[in-house]
Amino acid sequence: RQVLGRDAAAARRVFCDRHGLRGDRRILCVGHSGFPEGQHVDLIRGLGALAPAHREGLQLVVPMTYGCGDDYRRAVATAAGSAGFRATIVREYMTDDEMAEMRCASDILLYAPTSDAFSASVSQALAVGTICVVGSWLPYRTRHRAGFRFWEIDHPSEAGVVLAPLLDRWQESLSECAVNRGLSVDFFDPERLGRGWLDAYEAAIDRFATVGADAGANA
Repeated sequence: RQVLGRDAAAARRVFCDRHGLRGDRRILCVGHSGFPEGQHVDLIRGLGALAPAHREGLQLVVPMTYGCGDDYRRAVATAAGSAGFRATIVREYMTDDEMAEMRCASDILLYAPTSDAFSASVSQALAVGTICVVGSWLPYRTRHRAGFRFWEIDHPSEAGVVLAPLLDRWQESLSECAVNRGLSVDFFDPERLGRGWLDAYEAAIDRFATVGADAGANA
């Protein structure tokens, strides 16, 4: 809920001013941490498949506030330069408010770590209507079934191929993501979550009671 209820336009201005970004270019956020398992280098290389006009309209933001050293940060910056981008690598620790500003400012989230549960970064990005492109191997099917709209890649090298048509029909892509905000409010509703935990707890008690009764009957 850190991003819900914020003035997204104001948050974007604050974030752009802090990091020297242009407000008239789309912000593509790559990953959420500096761990090499985030596959930043391969994802950015995949973006190299975008047409020059698409690349010129994008500015990359790579949050790497923890999980890596300077060597990996340099490798990411080099990959960005080779692919035709200038990456803004965020090195300093961000407060919760600064993280929320980054989520509100990002037009696109590219997220494909080797493994994940369901990242808060993706949840927040969906909540503010960001276009999310994620790894197909990540366990996000429950969100698909709930009606959330996002796109998948089967390999980091596909990042540019999948993103290109979304950029070509930008307004339509944004419209498709508009449903995610309302779904996020419902999905993370405290009362609904509380009922879910209570139901699971009661089901576990019933299951253990049944097992105990069966064991007693067989003794």
